[in-house]
Amino acid sequence: MHFITRYFTGGNKSGSYTGKIFKKTIYSVLGILILFLFWFIISKIITSVQGESQFKGFSPLLALKAFISFFFNKFFWKSVLSSLGRIFIGLLISSIIGIPVGILIGFYKSLLEMSNCSKAGFIPVIFSMLSKTSIPEFDKSSTIITS
Repeated sequence: MHFITRYFTGGNKSGSYTGKIFKKTIYSVLGILILFLFWFIISKIITSVQGESQFKGFSPLLALKAFISFFFNKFFWKSVLSSLGRIFIGLLISSIIGIPVGILIGFYKSLLEMSNCSKAGFIPVIFSMLSKTSIPEFDKSSTIITS
């Protein structure tokens, strides 16, 4: 590793900017390769177990082949662009609403006090959004944690 960084940075030991970027890039690529290696090993272990053949489609090689076929498919890019459009519209709407509201909250202390609500009050709302039923019953331990 040290030889590679010295070769590409011209032997500069002073910690040049390009050397630091190169080192970070090498570490990032190595991290991704290690992740794919773990993924490959785990998928081989799982698919070698008898009765677990339904997981054969989750290997990294098949995922890479599927990604390449999607990459050259025009419908893939059409859906990517439509998703990016929705994200942009959502950010635009939230900026149009959020920036003026934030400025008003910063100027007026009464609005700041009105907007300073307890985060624990949102826990039942989050539970009701995530659960299939309505708000779950809280036992004593959960009310101690939230209060």
